[in-house]
Amino acid sequence: HSAAEQIKEVEEPEEIMLAKAQEVADILRLQNNVVVYTGAGISTSAKLPDYRGPQGVWTLRDQGKVPVDTVTIEQALPTYAHMAIAELVKRKLVTFVVSTNVDGLHRRSGLSQAEIAELHGNCYKEICSECSTEYLRTFDVTSTGAGARSHLTGRQCDSCNGPLQDSIIHFGENLPESEILRSITASEKADLALVLGTSMAVHPACTLPEMAKQMVICNLQTTPYDDQSRPRVFAGTDAFMRAVMDSLGIDVEYHAEGVV
Repeated sequence: HSAAEQIKEVEEPEEIMLAKAQEVADILRLQNNVVVYTGAGISTSAKLPDYRGPQGVWTLRDQGKVPVDTVTIEQALPTYAHMAIAELVKRKLVTFVVSTNVDGLHRRSGLSQAEIAELHGNCYKEICSECSTEYLRTFDVTSTGAGARSHLTGRQCDSCNGPLQDSIIHFGENLPESEILRSITASEKADLALVLGTSMAVHPACTLPEMAKQMVICNLQTTPYDDQSRPRVFAGTDAFMRAVMDSLGIDVEYHAEGVV
């Protein structure tokens, strides 16, 4: 694929998407171990920009532009797709979630720490550099940091008074070992990898869904793994997850102006 083809978004006709959603709903009913993998595309309807879409951070940067019509990370609220995934986890139709997003929206949708691996960190989470106690805040902990490459947040641990650090992984830094190991363990056991809103270009996250027995990708852009996806869905994640939940006959507690 050329660079232009990779950026281009394709939305398939609704009736084709609905048929695929029914197929995925049938798979979800049958399989015991389903792992969901999410990227920036799941949060674009929350007005957070993705990276490689037509209005993505990297795409616009290459054109000398910056994203417009976006919100700050603290203003963003979980999308329908986030709430649908949380509901599937609650009903034990999904076993585990792996995300490369740092926006914290999965945790805000109700997922516990045990139910998700956040490979690139969570902007609301800070960790004591000495005793490893974790704090999940209601604010973006990186906004008060000592600079882009420093992880210190300027706060101290309540337990040992050690300096607190954010959990964000910068380019060139190693991913947290515990999160990677949990992701690999879940992926190796997975009957189905449901991949939502990612162009699957970032290693090692993009290699995890391959470990499952079957992969389904829902993304508006092509990915290097499209030929392994059965079915392959070209749709927005909210529309697709709405169709899947309708096929399953499951109502999702979701309010467009925010989660109540």
